[in-house]
Amino acid sequence: MSHKILLNRLEKTGSSDRLWALIGIGKPRDAQHQKELETQARQRFYASGGNRDAYLAFLPFDSFPEGFFGYVKKSEFIKAVASKSKAP
Repeated sequence: MSHKILLNRLEKTGSSDRLWALIGIGKPRDAQHQKELETQARQRFYASGGNRDAYLAFLPFDSFPEGFFGYVKKSEFIKAVASKSKAP
């Protein structure tokens, strides 16, 4: 799945300024492998005491190895991505 499709899905999910937990899952081989990685990451996140009220945003890219990156409000994440994509 391309990063633009993923970002569009994330933008449409949840309330206007919901807290997101950013979790890297590395680079999946295919859609089935991505689902498996997301399930494992979700289980590890909750087992380690992760915030159950946060929306889990999985980052399936080489540049985001496995693990929890941090919490961010949806509005701040969208602003950061928008400003980065406008840079030359």
